[in-house]
Amino acid sequence: MSDENNPATRLPLLSKLGKCPVTVVILAANTVVFLLGFIKGEDFAYDYGIFPPAVRAGEYYRLFTSFFIHADFAHFLCNMFVLFSIGQMFESVLGHIRTAVIYLLSGLGGSAAVMLIEDEYTLTVGASGAIFGMIGALLVFMLRNKRFDLAKNIVIGLAINLAITFTSKTVSVGGHVGGLVSGLVLGLILCMRKRSDQ
Repeated sequence: MSDENNPATRLPLLSKLGKCPVTVVILAANTVVFLLGFIKGEDFAYDYGIFPPAVRAGEYYRLFTSFFIHADFAHFLCNMFVLFSIGQMFESVLGHIRTAVIYLLSGLGGSAAVMLIEDEYTLTVGASGAIFGMIGALLVFMLRNKRFDLAKNIVIGLAINLAITFTSKTVSVGGHVGGLVSGLVLGLILCMRKRSDQ
């Protein structure tokens, strides 16, 4: 098939999506869960978000399901925009499998931090922790490869978002910081493994 007849060539968005399939799957999963939550109503977040007493009672699945749930459309839209924006670069430099692993493990890291430091009776939802983890891992990769220009932009973005995290009463400090630290650690591990393989 020639480039002229290739739909991906004629539609730049399709071309971008084709290069980051894992990001697309994560976006789709978040979208499906958001729609389910919209249909089922407010109880959906209470049934699947992080509520520490429920997690300690044995509902450990909440540590996973919580980072696919969003409080409202603005929350969902903001997170998905950031995920799509960084997901393309992330997947192109770190690969498909690492993208999935870092998203999931950073999300779980954020959930663990919520359990440790957030108020006992606060309900926590959102993909922000997983996204912070991806940003952290990407920062490590850029520093490791001496891409200081891109690393500088990432640091500025992180600084702004962390300022919002620590000053907003509606943002989960544990989720964001836990996800970020998880991503930084995972990024360091990946870089160390790459170096040992060389």
